Amino acid sequence: MDFSTDNAVDGLEHLHQVSGSDGGAEDSPKRYTPLASDQGAAELNAGSPGIVSDISESTFSDGSALSPQKSQGYEADPAPAYYSYWTPPVYNPTVIDSFLTPSSSPQPRLTGTVDFLEVVKACVASAGRVVVLQQIKEDCFGCQISHPSQRQHACLYPPDPWFFSANFERLMGKVLTWEFVPALKNTLAKTGLDILEARVEGAADAFLYDLKNEENILEKVNEITCTYTAEKSEDLLDHFLSFWNP
Repeated sequence: MDFSTDNAVDGLEHLHQVSGSDGGAEDSPKRYTPLASDQGAAELNAGSPGIVSDISESTFSDGSALSPQKSQGYEADPAPAYYSYWTPPVYNPTVIDSFLTPSSSPQPRLTGTVDFLEVVKACVASAGRVVVLQQIKEDCFGCQISHPSQRQHACLYPPDPWFFSANFERLMGKVLTWEFVPALKNTLAKTGLDILEARVEGAADAFLYDLKNEENILEKVNEITCTYTAEKSEDLLDHFLSFWNP
């Protein structure tokens, strides 16, 4: 048997090709070496679930490149350790259905909020009625002449349709005096409600703009005030009008 040096070198090279450079197993995993661009993307996306940087140009230690499918995230294996993937939440029907099932216990009625809106609406309707009648009297030609021979007074008849909308700016100037919101708050306090001034003013503005859409304004405000006084008390509206004093 020839134990020459050439034969020994050939044997070592053959062993190196079979077992690898470190003498390990033939199926030892390849070491992934990202390029500089991959490292920058990994640092940028660190801690961001579901974001995978473009690794189409990355290579392994033996020079082989990642396939396009793996680089675009179509396959999860093999994946670098520092790349994070979003895991969908597990559906729990018990937790989800608990939010969809109505509670058997009765829900408390928002008495304070309902009463607050009812009071403001009735007071706004009362103020609207007062300023509409004032405006009709100011526009009445018979009242302007003020002579016994003048028998036809427009203020004795209902206003024209859409009167509130046509004279909205002038009527708003009469309603929104500096006493208006304090009068509303004082009236609400009389019922035991302490509401922020901004909420009171916002609700009053909303009801005033709602009256702008009424064709027969006096019929509407009379309906609102009569309904409220029938269910509650007329003294509350009288208190508001005396405090507001347009």
